[in-house]
Amino acid sequence: MNYSLEDKRGSPSGTPVKRFANSNSPLRNSPRRASSNSPPRTLPSSPPRTLAQPRTLPNSPPRVPAPESPEKIVTPAPRAAKKDYAKANGKKTKEYTNKEIHELITDGYLLVPPLLWDRVPKGSHIRYLKKDRGDGISRGARFKPGGFVRNHFTNKDKKKMIMVENILGGKTGTRGYFSFPVTYEDVEHIWKKYDYHSFVEIHLINNSLAQKKRQNEEMTRANAEQLEVNKELARRIDRLETILKNAIK
Repeated sequence: MNYSLEDKRGSPSGTPVKRFANSNSPLRNSPRRASSNSPPRTLPSSPPRTLAQPRTLPNSPPRVPAPESPEKIVTPAPRAAKKDYAKANGKKTKEYTNKEIHELITDGYLLVPPLLWDRVPKGSHIRYLKKDRGDGISRGARFKPGGFVRNHFTNKDKKKMIMVENILGGKTGTRGYFSFPVTYEDVEHIWKKYDYHSFVEIHLINNSLAQKKRQNEEMTRANAEQLEVNKELARRIDRLETILKNAIK
């Protein structure tokens, strides 16, 4: 059974009044029913909606990426010859003064005769002076503070050489380490640093040599004096011979 509740606004009591509704009348809050006599409601027609077309560019040749430039092949400059290497790299050869050379070769160093260069032990520290080749290089520039003897060897040209290193017992590839060969025929003098444990023996040898030197000088001076005596005797003999010859006549 269909019914609806209405609020009787006009009644003094304000109490709701229940009223039965006809079955043909639609209920309040119910969906509307279209009348059988009214025409069906239609929406206005609209053109069918189409998807947006993709944007096209004007006719143009396809873009081709620029070819990558080939890597530049850097050819290293040839290394200068050994004698010109220092000059090519802006390195200037140090030139020692005579005073500096004297101090460097007298402070614990001894001059080694050429016949004993092969006998210089491995690990010894040496200084050397290169020969004057007539190329205008001064003595101060030819003097080298040297290094430690690594070994003695003979090159392919049968020349005797000494391998010198700046760090005793160092290895090739170690940072700051380098070695270089020295040819005997390019060297004028070699000084070897003596072992301080042998100071007494060296001192005695040096004193002995100094004593022999003084004796030699004394003998030379005595010989010179004797030579003068002999000359004077020869002159007297000559005068006596002259006197005798005159007396015989």
